Amino acid sequence: MGGPATTVEGNSWLAMTDAVSRGLVTDGQKWTGAAYNFSLTPQADSGTQVALSTAIYRENPGNSNGFQVSQPLANGDYLIFVWTIENYRSNFRNMSVVLEGATVATGIGDLPLGGWAKYGPYQAHVADGRLDMSILSTSKGDPMLAGYAIYTAPTNVLPRVQLTSPESGSDFSALASVTDTSGAAANSLSPGDNSACTVTILKPAPAGGTVVTLSTNGAGLDVPPRVTVAAGATTAEFTVAVVSGSNNDRVGVVASLNGSSVTYTFTIK
Repeated sequence: MGGPATTVEGNSWLAMTDAVSRGLVTDGQKWTGAAYNFSLTPQADSGTQVALSTAIYRENPGNSNGFQVSQPLANGDYLIFVWTIENYRSNFRNMSVVLEGATVATGIGDLPLGGWAKYGPYQAHVADGRLDMSILSTSKGDPMLAGYAIYTAPTNVLPRVQLTSPESGSDFSALASVTDTSGAAANSLSPGDNSACTVTILKPAPAGGTVVTLSTNGAGLDVPPRVTVAAGATTAEFTVAVVSGSNNDRVGVVASLNGSSVTYTFTIK
């Protein structure tokens, strides 16, 4: 982002000026590293070094804020990979990725100085002729994007799973072959409280139904081990019971399907 044309993983990357001429827009700020005063970890080939020498970022946006990138793209299903680099100081930032309004990653990019990483694939369904992506600060630092790659999704993509809590009205989705942990800010609950939740799969369940596995990523919440979405349906309800916890403990409910998972995080007062 912001730099010249290059080749990454054998694929040609557009120069920023060429991408803009084709309709890409962003409200991010440009960073140019050019001559590094740090070593890249892991080592990168010359084409990847070029890609990592510039980036788009947003300075001091505050948590859950950042910048947007949008470009023309034919309607359809895509797999998106994103690249980022730590150019300021070790473990300065972490980021969330939002594609077409769905949070597909949180907490990525927490790297040592000079560290770089490729994340994904993240699924995006384009229905309006444009790919819209937001790069947001999760809980610290300036969100940054060094580059991204778009691949047409295979026709046999596994179904996505979505977890919704009516306490805050937030929901998240993930490709079934990718783990996505989304730390949502739910309303605070206390021991003894119950919370009604809904699991949504993004395709109607087949004959016999679809079983979604439920678990938690910490102590304090009690959930059933699984919930079944009935044949032809896309939703199933379950109840989360708060059994312990205090001092703003954060515990997540994890819904898993076909190797993909999403997490809805509750704060226990």
